[in-house]
Amino acid sequence: MRISSLKESARRFVARPAKAFAFGIGFASLVSTSAVMAQATCVPDPLDPARGWQVNTALDSSDLKVGDVLASADVQVRYTGTFSRTFTLQLGGGISRGAPVVAVPNRGAGNSPDLKAVPLNNIPGVGLAIVWQDVWGGRAPINSWNYGGYITIMNGWTFEVSNAAQGWDLFTEVALAPRDGYTYANGWRYTQGYRYVLVVTNPARYEGGSFSGFQLQGGATFWASGAMKEAPSITCGRRDLIADLNTTLPTIPPLPPPVAPTCTFDQATLNQTVPMDSASPSRIAVQGSSREAGAEGQAAFRLNAVCPKPKAFNLYFTDVANPAENAAPFIKQAAGASKETVGLRLFHDQDTNPLSFGVAPTGSTIPTRAPLAFNSTQDNQAFSIPLTAQYVRLPGVTSAAPISSGPFQARSTVTVVYP
Repeated sequence: MRISSLKESARRFVARPAKAFAFGIGFASLVSTSAVMAQATCVPDPLDPARGWQVNTALDSSDLKVGDVLASADVQVRYTGTFSRTFTLQLGGGISRGAPVVAVPNRGAGNSPDLKAVPLNNIPGVGLAIVWQDVWGGRAPINSWNYGGYITIMNGWTFEVSNAAQGWDLFTEVALAPRDGYTYANGWRYTQGYRYVLVVTNPARYEGGSFSGFQLQGGATFWASGAMKEAPSITCGRRDLIADLNTTLPTIPPLPPPVAPTCTFDQATLNQTVPMDSASPSRIAVQGSSREAGAEGQAAFRLNAVCPKPKAFNLYFTDVANPAENAAPFIKQAAGASKETVGLRLFHDQDTNPLSFGVAPTGSTIPTRAPLAFNSTQDNQAFSIPLTAQYVRLPGVTSAAPISSGPFQARSTVTVVYP
């Protein structure tokens, strides 16, 4: 009877194809759902600037060093996806092989002993490095697994040149396991943080200023990638972090211009009146004569300076009475009984040729005449520049020409130029 009843039920089932069709649809639906649960997905979201460009306002731009941090920006990349069971998320990246990488000392940008920076084409003396930040979990859509803590991965370490064999460098593996009864089919999210860092690579070429668009030398780039270890065919996308940067944060605020170190000159020696001894008019040397010939009545004096940092500087002397004169080995008197016959010449230290007087430097216009040049090579270097002033007959005034006696006064200015 039970067997007959089962057969009768079977006949009824066959006799009602609509129900059989409905059963078939239901079965197909279950298969489809199972396939979705097994299929892993992993998608990187667009770059999210957690903190825009911040210029290092504490930087001493008068004493720039290789590795000094000029500016930095923090960004985040979220990896979002689904998976039905425990899996391991791999995160890695690096710098493109063959990039002209410069290793610079790390001066506060992270934990690496040095940073791997790639010089920029469009801003001299500056390179870009990228530092790994923390990875952390988060809730992606509602009813998904939630991880609120941080997982430290290479935190504060610089991107390196990619491994030649693998083509990429693995920096961390994050194990993700379902919790609280949820599965990753409901969605998971992990966020990776990066810090873009602009550093000084060549202080001598650094100019400061602002720019837009990052152009790395040699066509180099930085990149990052994610993959699901248990699903090798599923990757989270390989990101070009320079393309991301040029899309999201392409413009740099003005970087501080370099402040050229200067030397401090003793104002008492810059603004001094040098008393000269009297000289017999008949003993005043003619123009072009030797230094020994003009020794009568000469006076020695000094210009004093201190350079806090190593720095070169040039001195240019100008005739106050005739400032347009160029490369003259003397200066004239503005007034006096002998202004048409007697001038003054200057010698540096033991030089046998007098200094040239001429037009003072202005702006970017530098005279062609040779300056009196100096170069400090150490911190707080002091200079005491010896000079000697002598009477000299003006051009065309012969040794036999009479010279009127009386007061003598000639004036010169000195301009300091830092090349």
